[in-house]
Amino acid sequence: MSEATPVEGPKPPRVIWTKPAEEKLRQQMAGHARDMCKEFIDAFGHCAKRNHIMYVFNCRGESREMNSCLDQYVTEDKIQKRKQQLAKALAPNAG
Repeated sequence: MSEATPVEGPKPPRVIWTKPAEEKLRQQMAGHARDMCKEFIDAFGHCAKRNHIMYVFNCRGESREMNSCLDQYVTEDKIQKRKQQLAKALAPNAG
C-alpha cells in the first residue's frame, strides 16, 4: 500500500495510515469475510426474501449466524493486527 509509509524512531518502525489506505484495508477484510461466510449470508438472504418485512423477527437465527461468522474475520482487533503485519512487511529492514 503506497499510502502507508514507515516511520523510523527509537521503537520498531511504525506505519502512519492515511484514511484512504485504512478504508481500503477494511474493505479488503470485509470482502474476505463475505467470501468466507457466503453460505450464512445466502441463508439470511433467502430467509429475508421469504419473510418480507417480517424478516426482522423471523430471521433472527440466520442473522445471528451470519454476524457471528463475519465477526470472526472483521473486528477492530483483527484490523489492528493486520495493520501490524503490513507494517512489518513495509519496514526497511524486513526480509
